[in-house]
Amino acid sequence: MSQVEAVERELDFLDHVPMGVFVLREDFVVLLWNYCLQEWTGISQEEVVGKHVEVVLPHLSAPPYAVRLRNVFAGGLPLVFSSQLHPRLIPTSPGEGRVRVQYTTVTPVPAPDGMSFYALFAVRDVTERARCVEVCRAMRAQALEEAQERKKVEAALRRRNLELSLLNKASQALTSTLDLDQVLAAVLEEVRRLLGVIACSIWLVDPETDELVCQQSIGPQSEIVRGWRLAPGEGFVGWVARTGESLVAPDTWTDERHFKGVDRQTGLLMRSILTVPLRVKRGVIGVLQVMDTEPDRFDETYLTLLEPLATSAAIAIDNARLVETLRRQTAELEVRNEELDAFSHTAAHDLKGPLGYMVGFAKVLAEDYSALADEEVRRYLRLIVQGGQKMSNIIDSLLLLSSVRQAAEVKLEPLDMGHIVEEARHRLAYMIEEHQAEIISPPTWPVALGYGPWVEEVWVNYLSNAIKYGGEPARVELGAEPADGDEVRFWVRDNGPGIPPEDQARLFVSFTRLDQVRAKGHGLGLSIVRRIVEKLGGRVGVESEVGQGSVFSFTLPAVARDEATGKATDKTGEGAS
Repeated sequence: MSQVEAVERELDFLDHVPMGVFVLREDFVVLLWNYCLQEWTGISQEEVVGKHVEVVLPHLSAPPYAVRLRNVFAGGLPLVFSSQLHPRLIPTSPGEGRVRVQYTTVTPVPAPDGMSFYALFAVRDVTERARCVEVCRAMRAQALEEAQERKKVEAALRRRNLELSLLNKASQALTSTLDLDQVLAAVLEEVRRLLGVIACSIWLVDPETDELVCQQSIGPQSEIVRGWRLAPGEGFVGWVARTGESLVAPDTWTDERHFKGVDRQTGLLMRSILTVPLRVKRGVIGVLQVMDTEPDRFDETYLTLLEPLATSAAIAIDNARLVETLRRQTAELEVRNEELDAFSHTAAHDLKGPLGYMVGFAKVLAEDYSALADEEVRRYLRLIVQGGQKMSNIIDSLLLLSSVRQAAEVKLEPLDMGHIVEEARHRLAYMIEEHQAEIISPPTWPVALGYGPWVEEVWVNYLSNAIKYGGEPARVELGAEPADGDEVRFWVRDNGPGIPPEDQARLFVSFTRLDQVRAKGHGLGLSIVRRIVEKLGGRVGVESEVGQGSVFSFTLPAVARDEATGKATDKTGEGAS
């Protein structure tokens, strides 16, 4: 849009006022020539607008007028010409041809760029000398009215410039990245800088709980506010998110909807708050809020500035969320594909071993059964059974790993850990016998929360590793102890050769088999352990030194016991079942 078009649009109302009005740019180009002047002079707007003023009033661009006008273009005081400015601007009395007297004021008005001013000429007819006093009063009233109109024009221009600047800078920030945190920080920084407010924040709706979460905040004590959660409908942000309507709170002290917890935590008393919804096609996804310590800080002008920005911000935030979700899903698919590749290789490799010698022993029995001694037959059968048990354990582990991945959540219950450990030992009886392993368990176990079948699989994996990779014979010690954060730490200690530090970090990675220490494992057990324990809200760990054995551990949420009744309770104090 050209400057001429911009001025015509902003000062369009001056075209029809009952006085002659024209506007000059600082290079003396005419930007406005109203209808009244067109009627007085007979010079049409098309002949003048966009051309140098010398076309109609050449003396204005030369001394002494030009010198005085430079002050106006610099935003100085208005000029007043009580005598005839120029004969071409003097109206004549209808039917008489009598020349009348003119009164001209020249005032500065802001240009759209906010850095320079235009000169606005207002020419009036003040012929009747008998009405001089009345005219003077009228002129003063007119001057006051013009000042008010000028202020309105200036305010409108400033608002338009601010709006365009805000939307332009924010649009650049919003389109420069699809990273959600960067998008939010960029939006808030532009809002605070251009509006001159104390603080501003963006709150997003948690789709699972409908709570409002402060995703990003700019201003004093912003680190305290960031991450806060408000219940649905709580505070101004909750009200706006629920109703979908913008809200201007001129004084928070008189509004019961204000959540004063933020003020107490930050030590800042926010008196004025403006909140607008972040809306996309499917509904409100959050709110944009600006705050200041002065009351009555915001009005409808700020609302008209923020609402278009909130629309752009909502779209950018929604796009960033979609991209973030897509990236996460892509990463998950890549991991899943890698796991599936490793899964197929591991399953084929590890099932091939026991299946091979099972088939071999079965062929020997089928071909030479009659020639074999009874003890030899029984030994072959035992080996076949052991191979079948190994294959069954591998298949159970694979099925369990799949079920753990797919399960959204399970109900946590107090566990009888002694019974679970005994079941694990029973499943590994053939291995314990084969390795002549010594298993040492405590007489009692602390009560923890978990899911029995999964926890049993954890013990099976930890015990089988301790037996296979322990000393000869293997000595395996089990135990439990309180851990930080209302947890119980369960552990298995072996008397094996230990694990180098560089290998420990890879132990719980899916389908990883260490080249030396864990070369005989099927690579699934510790991956399953990690997935199970994390699903149950715990952590896995390993402590080992070469030559000193290893301690594998996992934690589970603890269950408190009422001292008076001995009844198991969860952390909230309610009875657990």
